[in-house]
Amino acid sequence: MHNVTPIIFYFLYFGTSILFVVLLFCFLVSKKFKQFLKPAVYISIAIFLVSLANQILNLYFAVKGSSFGQYLLEGMNGFFWQKTIGLSKSYFLSFLFAISIFFIAQLVFEKQKRQVLDEYAPTIAFVTALLVGSVQIIPLFVAAFIFAIVYQLIYLVVKKVSDSRVSIVPFLILAALIIQVLQIFPFYDKFLGWLHII
Repeated sequence: MHNVTPIIFYFLYFGTSILFVVLLFCFLVSKKFKQFLKPAVYISIAIFLVSLANQILNLYFAVKGSSFGQYLLEGMNGFFWQKTIGLSKSYFLSFLFAISIFFIAQLVFEKQKRQVLDEYAPTIAFVTALLVGSVQIIPLFVAAFIFAIVYQLIYLVVKKVSDSRVSIVPFLILAALIIQVLQIFPFYDKFLGWLHII
């Protein structure tokens, strides 16, 4: 049964990566991006909840396999349940953080006089923030804005046009995809630690 958790991990890892790839493809190539947004939100929330369940399963098997497992699993005030509550609170705060980003982006979109965000930006900001996690929010948005600036500069040099509007949406998705891929490499955690993000 303990082998289930690695399977769930890879399912979540590749499922999230595929979701980002499909979103990027739909935005850049397909005309069905708007129709896919609502399913993408539902899928991202499902992935988020399965990820929490997987963390709890990992904790359960780790505690159960220890020499003091019987005692650590006992009672609602025991080690396992307290850790489970802590994990749930952490995920709940991440969800609230992603929701807050959505409403901030939506407010900016509604109040903007000069286009800063397009209609898809709030939803994509929510999806990407939810799936990369609160720890990765700063790298996510910094990378997305760097990609957007670089693209704008290249566009300016090639097209000689300075007033073009650039959507942040594909750059948020690309940044989230890159972060998702990098998460399995130890050097990325060291990099975040060097930045004092984790």
